[in-house]
Amino acid sequence: MVLESIIKMSPKLNERSSSSKPTLLRLFSKSEYYDLLVTIGDQVSNHNANLTPDFLRNKLNLTKKECNSRIGILMNCDLVDMSNNQYMLTILGKDVYESLRMMENGIKLREKFDTCNKSILDDISFIY
Repeated sequence: MVLESIIKMSPKLNERSSSSKPTLLRLFSKSEYYDLLVTIGDQVSNHNANLTPDFLRNKLNLTKKECNSRIGILMNCDLVDMSNNQYMLTILGKDVYESLRMMENGIKLREKFDTCNKSILDDISFIY
């Protein structure tokens, strides 16, 4: 549901909406793209004004070629943009970042419940 509304907001992804959902899901199933988008999102959330290519390469320990390739893919998906040699999330990128963080928090909560009190989970139905 959330992913479908995100796709509708992006002109690039909406053009091929039938294949966009699997594309985004496949993209973020790879840790290198997930880590890159989350790193950019975290830095934006923390008001870091130093989101240059060099900063990202050093932060994620990437070569210039690796970083440019991964950023290029995120840019093609309309998730990341660059202005004044600074990376930033697009509107779609912010929505995807927030969705990824919500899913991550949900997974952490589920793991916490699993380890703390198994009997509580018997009464709660989780929808996947």
